[in-house]
Amino acid sequence: MAEELSRPALDALDAQLLNALQADFSIEPAPFAALAEKLGVPESVVIRRVEALKEAGVIRKIGPVLEPGRMGFVTLLVAMKVAPDQVEAVGRQVSEFQAVTHNYQRDHAYNLWFTMVAPSQEEAERVFKKAAALPGVEAAYPLPALRRFKVSVRFAVKERKGAGGA
Repeated sequence: MAEELSRPALDALDAQLLNALQADFSIEPAPFAALAEKLGVPESVVIRRVEALKEAGVIRKIGPVLEPGRMGFVTLLVAMKVAPDQVEAVGRQVSEFQAVTHNYQRDHAYNLWFTMVAPSQEEAERVFKKAAALPGVEAAYPLPALRRFKVSVRFAVKERKGAGGA
């Protein structure tokens, strides 16, 4: 049941651009111009390529990565066992909670997992209870982080000549 995604062809510049966006995107008045200088191409080319990659769904968003705990927020991972015929509906409803950041169907007895970032423990508990009470939810377990092992997630992007399935 894995979601099938189209994989667009990426030329060498696309690959360089995607790698640079993950590691070298500067906070400055003209970040695309700085990136263009590093890549040796005009700023207009960088902007056009970023727009095309975003339109193709390769780039979801360019933005900061924040540390919720340092800002007083509470994070929570939730595992839910949902009746198979209700997974789609429950997934849609869970995604509507403002605190929910990610929501995934899994091939497992606990078939719907989501993460949330809430402004307080009380709000995290409120969202968890509302999600756990949705029709079709058979069990739900809150899994708070005991210890965080931070990694720098970067995808090593390489040139890919042809398009194809995932």
